[in-house]
Amino acid sequence: MGYLDDPAAPYIFTRSSVLDVGSPRALSLAQASIDECVHKHTRCIQLSPSSHPRLPTRLVDCTDLKRPRLLSTHGRHGKYLALSYVWGEAQPHRTTTSNVSAYSDIISPSVLPRTIRDAIYVAHVLGFRFLWIDSLCIIQDSDEDKLHELGRMHHVYRYAFLTLIAASARTVSKGFLRNRPASHRDIAFPFPCGPSALQVGKINLSVTTPSRSGPSYAQPRVEEPINARGWCLQEYYMSPRALIFASDTLRFRCQTATQNVGNAYYNQVRERRLPHVIFLRRPPPAVRGAEDWTAVHRAWWDIVEDYSRRVVSTPSDKLVACGAIADAFRRKLHSEYLAGLWRDTLLQDLLWEKEGDTRLERPAVFRAPSWSWAAVDGRVKVKAQHYLDGTPLAEVVRCTVVLKDAALRFGQVTAGSLVLHAPLIQYDARSRPPSSLETSMNDEADAAGFRRAWLVPLWRPNTFWMAGLIVTRVDSDSPNMERREVYRRIGKFGADPLDDLYAYALDQLVEVEII
Repeated sequence: MGYLDDPAAPYIFTRSSVLDVGSPRALSLAQASIDECVHKHTRCIQLSPSSHPRLPTRLVDCTDLKRPRLLSTHGRHGKYLALSYVWGEAQPHRTTTSNVSAYSDIISPSVLPRTIRDAIYVAHVLGFRFLWIDSLCIIQDSDEDKLHELGRMHHVYRYAFLTLIAASARTVSKGFLRNRPASHRDIAFPFPCGPSALQVGKINLSVTTPSRSGPSYAQPRVEEPINARGWCLQEYYMSPRALIFASDTLRFRCQTATQNVGNAYYNQVRERRLPHVIFLRRPPPAVRGAEDWTAVHRAWWDIVEDYSRRVVSTPSDKLVACGAIADAFRRKLHSEYLAGLWRDTLLQDLLWEKEGDTRLERPAVFRAPSWSWAAVDGRVKVKAQHYLDGTPLAEVVRCTVVLKDAALRFGQVTAGSLVLHAPLIQYDARSRPPSSLETSMNDEADAAGFRRAWLVPLWRPNTFWMAGLIVTRVDSDSPNMERREVYRRIGKFGADPLDDLYAYALDQLVEVEII
C-alpha cells in the first residue's frame, strides 16, 4: 500500500488504514466517498428520493458547536444526518418534558456524553446543520411522543442523507473519534518503480483473511459492540448511506459498495444489503413466487436470524426494536404482519428453530405467542427457504394478534392465536421413536414436557421429508368460560412421512389452536 508522496503511489492504489478517524484529513476523505456515491453510483442515485424528504419532528441544530440546540421542524423539508449508537448506560441529559423548552435555546455541550458530542462535531465538519439523535429528539418521559416517533422510525433512517454509526463505542460516554491502534501486521518492502526502475518506493503488505462462508446478513462486523444491540440492526440496514466509525478504521457504506475511507483494503465477502426494492418510495407489490418476492422473503429470514443474535435491553421491546424494518418489508410484501411472521408465508415462517445448542429462554412476562420467534430470547435459524417448494400439509384457518397499541402495527402484542386445520399426532416419548424423527426443542423445560407432546405436520418439501411443530396442551378458558383445548409450541420436528407413525395420520385433519 503506497502513500501519495511515495514514488510507488502511482502504481499501488490501496493505502494503509485511516487511524485518525476524527481528523480533518479523515473527514475530508469521508466526504470524498460521500460525493462519489451521490454523483457516480447509479444504483444509489436511482434509490435516492427525488426531492428533500420531510424532516423528523425534532433535530439537533449543529451550526454552532458551542451552542447546539433542539429545533422543531414543523413539517419542513431538507437534509439531515442520523446517529446510530449504543446507549449502554443511563443518559441524564436526555430530552424530557421539563427540559425540552430550554433545549430549544441551547443544549450545553458539557452535559452531553462523548458519543453525542462527537456526532455533533462530525455533522458540523461535514457541513450539515441537522442531526437526529434519539435521546434528544424524542421526549423520553412522554409515552405519547414515544408512540408517535416510533411510528415514524422507518422514515428517520430511510431518509437520512447519511447515518453516523458509532460502531466501536460500548457506551454513550466512550465516544468514537479516538485514534485507532496501528496494525502490527504491516510489513514494509522496497518497491522499484518508474520506467527505468531507478526510483524505489515503499509498499506495506498486510495479512488479510477472507471469509470461508458465503454472504450473510448475520454479524456484518461481529467484533463491534453495536452489532450486539437489537435496536441498531434496523438502523444499519435501513440507512441508504452510513459512515461507520469501526474499531480499526473509518468505513463508508452505501447501497452500491462498502469501502474503507482512504482506499484501504476491505474484504466485502460477507457484505449483504437489503433488496433494492425495499428502498423504492412506492415499491410495486411483489408477486408470489417471483424473483423479487423470493429475494425479499429470504432477506427477511436472514434479518430474523441476525436480530435473534442481538440483545434488547427491555424485553418488551423485542418486536418494537425491529418494527421499522418490518414496516419497510411490509411496503413491498403487502402482507399482514403477525408478531414477526408474514401471513402469505405463515406455514414456512412457523418453522423457525433454535440454532445449534443455543438455549432459548422465555421472558417472565408475555411478549408474543409461542409460535413466534419473538416469544423467546436466543439465537434462532429460519430454514423457510427450504419450504418454498413442496406440498402444504396444513391450512391456516385464522391467525390473529392483539396489539398493545393499534397505532403501532409493528409494536408490542398482548395476545395471539393461530388456528390450523392440520394432522395432530400424539407422541409418546416412552415408545421407540421412528428412526427418521429429528427434533429441536426450545429449551430443557420443553424437552422434559416432550413426553406429553403432539406433532403438527405443516409442510412436505419432498416425498421423503416433512416438517412441523411440536406442541403441548395447555388449559385455557374462553371468554364465555367454556373450556377448550389449546396448545403451545415447544419445538420443531422433521421426519419421513412414510414412517408408519405418520402415514395413517396425514389425511386425518383436525382444528388445532396454538397460542
